[in-house]
Amino acid sequence: MRTHAQEASCIMAHPNYEVFDFGVTRRWLADDHIALITTDGHMNTPAINTWADLVIDTINLFPPDQPIAICQDLIGPHQGFTAEVRDRLADIYAHLPVDQVVYSTIALNNGMIRNMVKVYLRRRKFQHDHLHEYVAADVESGLDWLHQKLDQHYASV
Repeated sequence: MRTHAQEASCIMAHPNYEVFDFGVTRRWLADDHIALITTDGHMNTPAINTWADLVIDTINLFPPDQPIAICQDLIGPHQGFTAEVRDRLADIYAHLPVDQVVYSTIALNNGMIRNMVKVYLRRRKFQHDHLHEYVAADVESGLDWLHQKLDQHYASV
């Protein structure tokens, strides 16, 4: 696996870069061990559905013998945490395989929204023994956390 510095230098050149409607993108990093999903912050129903459906699609693309590692860049200027987003999060959780390790980080630079998401994650009813989540203030911190978790995971197997 590449170091974070090497990763940062090759993000733009990575061939696995996809663009979807409403400014939603997906990049595969760290030799396809980490998916970075970015949004522009559109909060209308079609944009929320595009984001959530892409997260579900991304979950399904990870091989069963590899941890799922996703960083969601939600730094966009109009991000919110609405009932519709919470409903789609329930859909995303329902698609997580129960026997696969999942590392998920959400990067939010809005402190109020970030705190709301942290409370939601602590209180949600979904239980998954292998799910590890982190809410970061920026993408770099989120990616660093994912790299650390993956390094720890592979060192223990």
